[in-house]
Amino acid sequence: MKTISIKALIAVSGLIIALIASGSGCGKKPTDPPPPPEEHLFYVASRLADNRSIVKTFSVEQEAFIDSFTIDSFEVYDMAVVGNDEKLILAGRTGVRFYDLTRKEIILSTIEYCCLIQTSVNSEYYKSFADGTKLFRTDNYQEFYFDTSSFGSGHFCYNSEYYIYNKDSNVVSYNINGDSIEHSFKLTRNGSLFRVYNIWPTVDMKKLFLIGNQGHLLYFAVTDFGKDSVRVLQAPLRTWGEDAAVSPDGRYIYFVNTPYTDAEMPRMKIDVYDVETEQLVTSITTLVQDFWEPEHIALTSDGKYLMATPWSMGGYHILLIDAKGFKVIGSYQFGDQTIPETVCTKK
Repeated sequence: MKTISIKALIAVSGLIIALIASGSGCGKKPTDPPPPPEEHLFYVASRLADNRSIVKTFSVEQEAFIDSFTIDSFEVYDMAVVGNDEKLILAGRTGVRFYDLTRKEIILSTIEYCCLIQTSVNSEYYKSFADGTKLFRTDNYQEFYFDTSSFGSGHFCYNSEYYIYNKDSNVVSYNINGDSIEHSFKLTRNGSLFRVYNIWPTVDMKKLFLIGNQGHLLYFAVTDFGKDSVRVLQAPLRTWGEDAAVSPDGRYIYFVNTPYTDAEMPRMKIDVYDVETEQLVTSITTLVQDFWEPEHIALTSDGKYLMATPWSMGGYHILLIDAKGFKVIGSYQFGDQTIPETVCTKK
């Protein structure tokens, strides 16, 4: 009778162990499934004819509007996202509404008129603008700062430590943690006062991009933070309402460039500037289908996608843009004879 050597037994045992370890047996260790890819959502609002407003949710991945809700007796002028697509803050003539996106209901209402709203990057704070600049905490909705002499718009910095805004023709930085104004300076150009309407601080807080005017002309300009002079990047502009967005990595600023006259209609575009060099990188033409002039834009928190809504009677579509590839992905109809007027996304 043949005998099996110890060496052969060791070899067979090794093969069995290898098969079990490879997952062919019950010794296979289960692994967690990969997390689902993040869905990029935009919220688009419009005022309806019967004193109502409608807000629709657009999914980038599905390239479609996937949800909507209406608010009676309320006209939305601006809105912002709080948290991880958890709540919307809606600003209007008859006050502010807080809408819970999970419960699909309004959870808080105020009666104070508000035309502009904005949240900080970490959603810890939000600001409203009506009779001045007011700052609130989003966890308890309590006001903690109010400046009645501020004018126009302003923005939270990316570290949410500062709020930059306009006050009596001065650019002011308010330190939220220190509860104090740390910087206050006027801007000049060629020795004359440069009045600021809107401000976008860069991620590193070294520069401020601006819309302002001198005389009868409006300019898109930039200044070093804390300095008193500006460098003009574009002029003339049509109105103070142009919008802009700084990419989360701090590399680019996307500026809504509307034409100054009807003869310049082909110039409707979004210009992309390099933040460091202040040079124009490229322009994204927005003349797609019935989409005319862009007015409001919103940039996703990862800097991948940009959405634009049209100016006034500029069409019934929203425009989705590949923000890193600098090209239009598509134009999507908001509704029959309904103009999408403002847009936001989480930061």
